[in-house]
Amino acid sequence: MRNYLATHGGTLPGWNKQQTERPTSYMMSTKFKGLLVIQMGNHRIIANRIGKEVLPYLEALGLDEKVFTTPGFQCKPMLKQ
Repeated sequence: MRNYLATHGGTLPGWNKQQTERPTSYMMSTKFKGLLVIQMGNHRIIANRIGKEVLPYLEALGLDEKVFTTPGFQCKPMLKQ
Protein backbone atom coordinates (compact mmCIF):
# COMPACT_ATOMS: atom_id res chain seq x y z
CA MET A 1 0.00 0.00 0.00
CA ARG A 2 2.74 2.42 0.87
CA ASN A 3 4.51 1.73 -2.44
CA TYR A 4 1.28 2.51 -4.25
CA LEU A 5 0.90 5.80 -2.36
CA ALA A 6 4.54 6.71 -2.97
CA THR A 7 4.17 6.05 -6.71
CA HIS A 8 0.69 7.43 -7.30
CA GLY A 9 0.47 9.99 -4.52
CA GLY A 10 -2.63 10.55 -2.49
CA THR A 11 -3.89 9.28 0.83
CA LEU A 12 -6.12 6.58 2.25
CA PRO A 13 -8.85 6.78 4.89
CA GLY A 14 -7.26 6.57 8.33
CA TRP A 15 -8.31 7.03 11.92
CA ASN A 16 -11.01 9.47 13.04
CA LYS A 17 -12.22 10.05 9.47
CA GLN A 18 -8.90 11.67 8.54
CA GLN A 19 -6.67 10.78 5.58
CA THR A 20 -3.25 9.19 5.99
CA GLU A 21 -0.17 8.76 3.81
CA ARG A 22 1.12 5.95 6.07
CA PRO A 23 -1.56 3.30 6.51
CA THR A 24 -0.85 0.31 8.73
CA SER A 25 -1.98 -3.27 8.25
CA TYR A 26 -4.10 -3.00 11.40
CA MET A 27 -5.74 0.16 10.06
CA MET A 28 -6.54 -1.68 6.83
CA SER A 29 -7.97 -4.68 8.67
CA THR A 30 -10.42 -2.45 10.54
CA LYS A 31 -11.80 -1.16 7.23
CA PHE A 32 -12.68 -4.72 6.12
CA LYS A 33 -14.33 -5.60 9.44
CA GLY A 34 -17.93 -6.65 8.96
CA LEU A 35 -17.60 -7.54 5.29
CA LEU A 36 -19.55 -10.76 4.75
CA VAL A 37 -19.25 -13.10 1.77
CA ILE A 38 -21.85 -15.83 1.33
CA GLN A 39 -21.11 -18.94 -0.71
CA MET A 40 -24.14 -20.66 -2.24
CA GLY A 41 -23.01 -23.67 -4.23
CA ASN A 42 -20.37 -22.39 -6.65
CA HIS A 43 -21.49 -18.78 -6.38
CA ARG A 44 -20.26 -16.16 -3.94
CA ILE A 45 -22.00 -12.91 -3.14
CA ILE A 46 -21.22 -10.03 -0.85
CA ALA A 47 -23.93 -10.00 1.82
CA ASN A 48 -23.68 -6.31 2.62
CA ARG A 49 -22.46 -3.18 0.92
CA ILE A 50 -18.76 -2.61 0.59
CA GLY A 51 -17.99 0.49 2.62
CA LYS A 52 -16.71 3.58 0.85
CA GLU A 53 -13.49 3.36 2.89
CA VAL A 54 -12.75 -0.16 1.58
CA LEU A 55 -12.50 0.73 -2.12
CA PRO A 56 -9.38 2.94 -1.85
CA TYR A 57 -7.60 0.16 0.07
CA LEU A 58 -8.54 -2.39 -2.58
CA GLU A 59 -7.22 -0.08 -5.30
CA ALA A 60 -3.95 0.45 -3.43
CA LEU A 61 -3.57 -3.33 -3.16
CA GLY A 62 -4.23 -3.81 -6.89
CA LEU A 63 -7.62 -5.42 -6.26
CA ASP A 64 -11.30 -4.70 -6.82
CA GLU A 65 -14.57 -6.06 -5.40
CA LYS A 66 -14.25 -9.22 -7.51
CA VAL A 67 -11.53 -10.47 -5.17
CA PHE A 68 -14.28 -11.47 -2.73
CA THR A 69 -16.52 -13.27 -5.23
CA THR A 70 -14.19 -14.75 -7.86
CA PRO A 71 -12.08 -17.78 -6.86
CA GLY A 72 -8.55 -17.52 -8.27
CA PHE A 73 -8.81 -13.75 -8.78
CA GLN A 74 -5.46 -12.28 -9.90
CA CYS A 75 -4.30 -8.94 -8.54
CA LYS A 76 -2.56 -6.27 -10.60
CA PRO A 77 1.06 -5.82 -9.47
CA MET A 78 1.45 -2.41 -7.82
CA LEU A 79 5.23 -2.33 -7.47
CA LYS A 80 7.16 0.90 -7.25
CA GLN A 81 8.83 1.72 -10.57
